[in-house]
Amino acid sequence: MFQFAQKISNRTWLVIGVCTAFVLLGLGLFVSFSSKEWSFVYALRVNDALEKSKRAYEDRFYNVAAQKLSYLQDTLLFQDKALGLNLAHATALKKDTSALALYKALSSAEDSMVRSVANQQIGVNGSKKMQSKEDIEKMAEHFKESIRAMASNDDARFNYEVLMRILQQQQNQQQSQDKQNQQQNEKQKEEEQKKKEEEQKQREQNEQDKKQDGKKDNNEQDKGQEKDQDRIDKKSAEDQLKDMKMTPEKAKELLAALRNNEMQYFQQPKKRKLKAKGKNVKDW
Repeated sequence: MFQFAQKISNRTWLVIGVCTAFVLLGLGLFVSFSSKEWSFVYALRVNDALEKSKRAYEDRFYNVAAQKLSYLQDTLLFQDKALGLNLAHATALKKDTSALALYKALSSAEDSMVRSVANQQIGVNGSKKMQSKEDIEKMAEHFKESIRAMASNDDARFNYEVLMRILQQQQNQQQSQDKQNQQQNEKQKEEEQKKKEEEQKQREQNEQDKKQDGKKDNNEQDKGQEKDQDRIDKKSAEDQLKDMKMTPEKAKELLAALRNNEMQYFQQPKKRKLKAKGKNVKDW
């Protein structure tokens, strides 16, 4: 997806070749006013370094190309708008991390083509460590600046559109994830509420069961106590009869006699009361 702009790079070499012709022409004119020997030697050195760097670059000997370009820029002090860009390309293609600093130095160049390509290559370099949304946004900004500098830079435009699609996909995924998380949270809250209600019902049921069990135990205990008391009373009566050396039949007869005596006792006062009332009645 992200490729170095080799076509643009070759165009910069063409620009350097044209500039070299003008340099040599200027040196030729300069010969008449200064040392012929130095002017001629300088022109040969510049031309030789340009040719060797171009050939090495095309043959993919980027280390040699970078050395020759550095020699032109730092030693011979040769000035050309495309020289720095080609040096940055060669440095990047030989896997040297210092290329990024070279591109950044050119990202604000006056020449629109140099500025466009430099920003494009900064964005390309960022793709190697594209991890977060912020990284993508920074890359997209460099591609956008590249398009602003040169609208015909189709590579930068393509990369910018790709990054915009990636950002949109991430945004959609994030929204979907947020919605899913919200649904899960709501479901979890509902389950927790339902669990609390069930636990509350269970506690109430347990309390009710305890009360019912308590009443049942009390009733059974009362019945048991009554049965025990009946057994005790029955046993006591039998024991008393045994102590009195009386059989159960004799005891029943004695009990019947006592009841008859009670009946007679209650009936006698009633008869005496009626007789007394009869004496006091007047005869009209």
